[in-house]
Amino acid sequence: MTLDAVLSRVDTDFDASVARLMRLLEIPSISTDPAYSADCRRTAEHLAADLATLGLHAEARNTVGHPIVLAKSD
Repeated sequence: MTLDAVLSRVDTDFDASVARLMRLLEIPSISTDPAYSADCRRTAEHLAADLATLGLHAEARNTVGHPIVLAKSD
C-alpha cells in the first residue's frame, strides 16, 4: 500500500483512525520501567494486529530487550 493510499484511508475514516490510535495509547507501555514489560509485549502484539488490518504482513518479534514489530506490504 502506498503512502497516498494510507493517507486516503485515514482521511476517509478519520474517526475510526483516531479511535484505533487511542486504543494503542491506552496500553501503558513504559519501556524504561521493568514493571511494564508485559504491556510492552501487549503493545507490540496490538500494533502488529492493527497493521494487519491495513493489509500489511506484520508480526511482533522478540529481541534481547523489548519486542519489535516488523511489517511489510506485498
